[in-house]
Amino acid sequence: MSVEINYNIPKNKKAGHTDLENLAVVYARYSSRSQTEQSIEGQLEAARAYAAAHGYTIVHEYADRAKSGRTDNREQFQAMLRDTSKKQFGVILVWKVDRFGRNREELTINKLKCKKNGVRVEYIAETIPDTPEGVILESVLEGFAEYYSLQLSQNIRRGQAESAAKCQVIGGNRPLGYLTGPDKKFVIDPATERIEELILMYSDGQGFDAVIDAAGELTAIENAVGLLARGGTLMLFSNYKVNDALRLSLMELYWKQITILTCFGADTSNYTADSANILRHLNIACLIGQVLPLDEFQHAMQLYGSRQCLRILLKI
Repeated sequence: MSVEINYNIPKNKKAGHTDLENLAVVYARYSSRSQTEQSIEGQLEAARAYAAAHGYTIVHEYADRAKSGRTDNREQFQAMLRDTSKKQFGVILVWKVDRFGRNREELTINKLKCKKNGVRVEYIAETIPDTPEGVILESVLEGFAEYYSLQLSQNIRRGQAESAAKCQVIGGNRPLGYLTGPDKKFVIDPATERIEELILMYSDGQGFDAVIDAAGELTAIENAVGLLARGGTLMLFSNYKVNDALRLSLMELYWKQITILTCFGADTSNYTADSANILRHLNIACLIGQVLPLDEFQHAMQLYGSRQCLRILLKI
């Protein structure tokens, strides 16, 4: 979005005699949502003081909040670049190189665009001389700005990976019913400990259509069945130990018609032998329905009541 700039010209100057070189705009930015408006205000105050000391008249202020400098896809920044072609100011005041951007290629392209439109960029907190040495200094500052951003991103990812390996919280929204404990692990929130009641409250008494386990906590998986609505799906997407065993109500699985999905990425040769051994010890006869004629209805009810068969089809 482009803006029309109303010149903030001191009363002792006439618009027709204003030197474009002395008209300036300010660009301010902060990159993280953890930062506050004070960051922007601090940059603007410093720019106003700098402008007063150097005889500049500030005609407009641009500010991007919670926008990364790794990309120039910033609304106010792009508006400022477009406005450089309007010949309404001759200087852009920025706190430091890294506020203008943290990508060397984009920095070069955008400064060249400003230069072609007759606008120069001045840094308030970094003095860069207009000499051959200044070219080297500015290049170093731009390189360090990009390096700092890349290094910070790498450190954050490494820290998150280490925290995840320790089963610690890595940020983001906490699951419903949990708090972050002193050891940075999830603990049950005493105020919302009765999680099943909360689930039913949020789902109007129906339960959830799907519950995903990504933590590998057996108790949580067993409780998840109670959180599912009828016809719901339980998805097991974690790493489980060989000897892990679940205590699930077969009747509840049957009555709710619950589907269980799993995801496993290892080679089948790792567990084929174990699976074959397990299947030999499983009694799955109670899961196989019978087909009976309608005149054997009483016998079908006896089978169902004795739980010898959980699903029976009567043929008419």
